[in-house]
Amino acid sequence: MLRAYLRLSGADRRLVWEAFALVAAMRIALRTTTFEAVRRLALRLEKPKASAASPERIAWAVEAAGRRIPGATCLAKALAARVMLGRRGLESRLKLGVAREGEGITAHAWVEHAGRVVVGASALEYAPLT
Repeated sequence: MLRAYLRLSGADRRLVWEAFALVAAMRIALRTTTFEAVRRLALRLEKPKASAASPERIAWAVEAAGRRIPGATCLAKALAARVMLGRRGLESRLKLGVAREGEGITAHAWVEHAGRVVVGASALEYAPLT
């Protein structure tokens, strides 16, 4: 893991650290406060100011960070991705949805950019909530 990190470019290393910090912050915020407060925090954080990065590299960084943060949920990763995209002036939409899974219902969060899922792709078909 360390070897792979050291092979990354400086820009990718910064992207991974940004993703790690944001996923961790969103995970903690989601556990300690209301969703509305977390949403307001995310909106404040996404003001354009960061260096350029493609949506694909942002997705890669968020997923890599999310795998290493215990308890990181799809919602924490989706919020982090939305902030990172917004910081780069890239428009995106946070989507929340539900799907039937067996006898129960499961919820999921994902982010879309330019009409396609960037973070949170799933094999299940989720009905978006309005």
